Order: sequence, then C-alpha cells, then structure tokens
Amino acid sequence: MNSNMEKEMCLSPDDEEEQDPTVQFWLYYYLSQHYLRLANVDESMMYVNKAIAHTPTVVELYTHKAKILQFGGNRR
Repeated sequence: MNSNMEKEMCLSPDDEEEQDPTVQFWLYYYLSQHYLRLANVDESMMYVNKAIAHTPTVVELYTHKAKILQFGGNRR
C-alpha cells in the first residue's frame, strides 16, 4: 500500500482514483506508530522522518519522534 502511494498516489494498483496527499502523510504516521509498537525503532524512525519531510508543521510528529528516541535510548 505504501509503495503504491509513493509511486502513483493510489492505495492499491486497482484504484482509479488518486488520493489526497494527506493520505500519504497519515500512512507514514501510522506506519511509524505500528513499527514502534513492534519495537522496531529503525523502521519507526524512518517513517516519522518521512512524515516530517512531507508535512513539517504537524507538532504531533515531533512528540512521536521524541517517544521513539526515548524508547530506543536516543541512539541518534
């Protein structure tokens, strides 16, 4: 799903309707939360950084990034 959004802005290859750019943002955000829940700090950090690059004005992203750094022992 994420690769389709990055390439074609569609959730699935069969979709004919292009999605709003905010869908990509929320997909990054929720994938980051998902990987943090699975204790995969590197994947979680990658997706939160993509979300920040996409929309740097959302304060919740920085709060979530702080949680990732706290959980991972501030390895960055």
